Amino acid sequence: MSHRFVAHQQGSAFFMQPLDFGDIAYDYFCRLGCSANFWPARDGETEETKSYFNELKQVIGSRWGGSNSQVEGFYMYLKILNVTSDDGSASSKLFGSVHGKLFKDIYEELELLEPVQLKLEIVFGVPLDTKVIKISTQEMNMSMAPKDTHMAATYYTFEQTFPAPWPVTICDSGVDCFLKSELIYSPYPQPGLQLSPSNGSLQIAVMTKTILETGLHSDFTLISENGDRFPCHKVFLAPSSQFFATMFKTDMMESHMSECRLDGSTQEGVSALLKFVYYQDVQEPLTSSGLCVELLHLALMYDIPTLAHCVRNTMLSKRNSWWDIGGAVSLYFRVRLENGYANLKDKAIQILKTKRARGEIMSNANSHFEDLCVSDPNALKELMQLMFCS
Repeated sequence: MSHRFVAHQQGSAFFMQPLDFGDIAYDYFCRLGCSANFWPARDGETEETKSYFNELKQVIGSRWGGSNSQVEGFYMYLKILNVTSDDGSASSKLFGSVHGKLFKDIYEELELLEPVQLKLEIVFGVPLDTKVIKISTQEMNMSMAPKDTHMAATYYTFEQTFPAPWPVTICDSGVDCFLKSELIYSPYPQPGLQLSPSNGSLQIAVMTKTILETGLHSDFTLISENGDRFPCHKVFLAPSSQFFATMFKTDMMESHMSECRLDGSTQEGVSALLKFVYYQDVQEPLTSSGLCVELLHLALMYDIPTLAHCVRNTMLSKRNSWWDIGGAVSLYFRVRLENGYANLKDKAIQILKTKRARGEIMSNANSHFEDLCVSDPNALKELMQLMFCS
């Protein structure tokens, strides 16, 4: 489910104006002044999602100034390369970069990054006997600009290939075009099972909750690192975790002992893990960033993909202010080398940068960094460079 802030502009003009940004030297420039059409929040969404959407709408509205006003500081740059292949056929490749204080405001005020995407459609004005040139981008994720550039902190990039030489001449006087831009807010799916009395899932959840809480006919025990014991059932663990499914089929020592100690776990973490396995409850992780990171660690270590997916979405949907410094540091070190979790690594860096800018790092984080200096000094050095030098 997504919300779209749609804007149209007729007569936008691209002019020649060079810009070096990253590895590309752009040639053409366009300032986009767009009227905004706001879609309302939808039924069935959580109060948190509705609140987030309304705040996003206020930020965008303050930049656009209303439904008939123009946005400030929303710019697009283009680079066009004509290419001839080995067989002699001609084509052209277009590179685009979109910048603006609007994106910076979204990032800084709402702490949003990946869920806010940009989609563009550009139709260039060309002679009537020439085929219309149309650029349509995919939904683009926001990126972070290098610190040493003069551009806004956040931007979008795209590229597109045309099977012919670029036919539109962009000169000093500019060229007209029609432009449609969409900012797309897609909240991360809310984790947990959607229970409905009509399909029986609520009754099943109540039953499995009772089985967990009473330990009725339990045949296995999970043990936290501190020695807390949790009676449970192989029939629930095996379908959720390939680790336990394999354990119960082989001659692993834990299977014969009918118990397993979970490395890196606390009493709260094992309790939350079992509540998810039995009836997909994820309310406890919402109370603590540290517990969220512990659950992700357990989900990855013991191969519980559905739990990892839910915890990941929970983490990505939370604002920086929800996180404490210890949770952000732990998240970075847990996922920095984990395949497929680059967005969580970026999230951890974003949180720590925000807290550093607010003066929270030096006053509250010394103990977290001191511990990591002992356990993994090279990784700590990497994190410091990302926080202070990029």
